[in-house]
Amino acid sequence: MFICGTWDSTPYHRTATRYRHHELMHLLDGSVTFEDEAGASRTFRKGDIFLLEHAAQCSWDSQEHVKKVYAIWRPAVA
Repeated sequence: MFICGTWDSTPYHRTATRYRHHELMHLLDGSVTFEDEAGASRTFRKGDIFLLEHAAQCSWDSQEHVKKVYAIWRPAVA
């Protein structure tokens, strides 16, 4: 399955979840910090393009309005 679109949100925090898909994101507005299961964190800002890989486990923390373009590819389950 492959889908893409735009998404936006007010500030929020989501606890760590395991991604069931690959997701390419391009931030159009705001910033977001991801923290993985080992405690490593990385912040992305407006204009950044990045990929979260299938099975990655991380939290989401945004302190401001975020808007993104996304492309999701979910591997077929055999």
